[in-house]
Amino acid sequence: GGEPDASNLQSQEVWAGISYALASHLMLSNLTTEAWETARGVARVTYEGGFSFRTPEAWDAEGRFRAAMNLRPGAVWALEHALVMTWKQEARRAAVAAAAAAAAAAAAAAAATAGPAGAWAGAAREDETTERGVAAGAAAAAGRGV
Repeated sequence: GGEPDASNLQSQEVWAGISYALASHLMLSNLTTEAWETARGVARVTYEGGFSFRTPEAWDAEGRFRAAMNLRPGAVWALEHALVMTWKQEARRAAVAAAAAAAAAAAAAAAATAGPAGAWAGAAREDETTERGVAAGAAAAAGRGV
């Protein structure tokens, strides 16, 4: 609620570049719906307002604009970059999940084929390794006079 701040020119304007930059940050923050709504709004006004190839820095509610062909709206490419980064992140997560599932399946298959005897043999090998390690540590400590 409330009225827009009319105390200065900038508070009454929409800035295309800043809005696209905000949309890219929203996307990187997993606020995808909000990101697309923001970007769509800027694009709609840009093209419906006849600014297709001369996107201004800013416009107001009455259709006045300033700084046509400004470079800041080029921030739309930050949105594309955020989208690609999001896709790569999702692909990495899927690859890690698939590798974890494959490792779990392999471990389950190995345990199933080893049976109880295999499990005991593995535990015995672990105990032998631990005992050798403890003995070696004790011998080293004795040699140092500890």
